[in-house]
Amino acid sequence: MALRLYLDSKQIADRNSVINLNDIWFQNHIKDISFGENEQNIVKSIDGVTYAGNNKFNSKFMKGTLVDASELSTGCKTALNIATFQSKIFNIAECGDNALQLIMNMKSGNAYIDYFFMTDEFQNDIDVIINNEVHTIYNNDELDDLLEAVRE
Repeated sequence: MALRLYLDSKQIADRNSVINLNDIWFQNHIKDISFGENEQNIVKSIDGVTYAGNNKFNSKFMKGTLVDASELSTGCKTALNIATFQSKIFNIAECGDNALQLIMNMKSGNAYIDYFFMTDEFQNDIDVIINNEVHTIYNNDELDDLLEAVRE
């Protein structure tokens, strides 16, 4: 399995599967997120906080203080959404660089962005959807080559 990246939301057949408001989706579905090892690693990597249980995290700003999962960054919530809700396609336009870097290295899930961006580096299988065709790429060089071929 590979991350599927859509570069144009108009190319997504099931428009009901597209989630544009990641914060709201996260809040409405937090009960379905397990916060197991994978999810905890996502949160630690993006927001730099550790899980304390019961949807709470140890604050990195105030020692001994717990913060609610609702206070995680939008990028972190988006990455958690992608990891947890595999049948949905999440808009990653509001993600910061650290969240984009992590998302581009996910082994599964669905994301879209209506403009092109490049993370610093990824070494991952990503299925890029362009003109309803799936192009599997494995690194930045292959993504550059694919986009150059599409522009010609």
